[in-house]
Amino acid sequence: MRKTVYRIGMGAVWTAMLATFGCSPETVESAKRDIDRNTTTLRETTREIERKAKPVLEAAKPVTNAVKKEADQKVEQLKIGVRVTAALKANENLPSTIRVDAGPDAQRVTLRGTVATAEQKALAERIARETVGKGKEVRNDLKVDAGAEREDRNEAKDSVKSSKE
Repeated sequence: MRKTVYRIGMGAVWTAMLATFGCSPETVESAKRDIDRNTTTLRETTREIERKAKPVLEAAKPVTNAVKKEADQKVEQLKIGVRVTAALKANENLPSTIRVDAGPDAQRVTLRGTVATAEQKALAERIARETVGKGKEVRNDLKVDAGAEREDRNEAKDSVKSSKE
């Protein structure tokens, strides 16, 4: 309905313009027929493009859905890894060297690195478990090495020195 009204409206505009510029009634009629023919051709071409594109778009849906699902999983994996890393770094009793690896399904995180004491190892695991929530696995692969605390303190001192320079 809108298209018809638009077409009639455009036809009237063209007719008025052609009549204004002194065109003959035959020229005006010829222009109207051209407008109608071009409008019909355009409409048919649009339908043909839509018809040809539909199977392509339908065939692409599974791929698009798979890519979206994979992207969503990666985002979840990153979010859980960042949350656990931030929670561990916020605790002053833990070294800054603890690495957090989130599993590809975002259902598991693994703690890696070295801590100075068994208490730090347990604390890191507890913080990670509280952060990820129930139903997700925390794997604690942290190594205990008493020398790690000295190394972490030395790194912190070196970092402070270099920032003052």
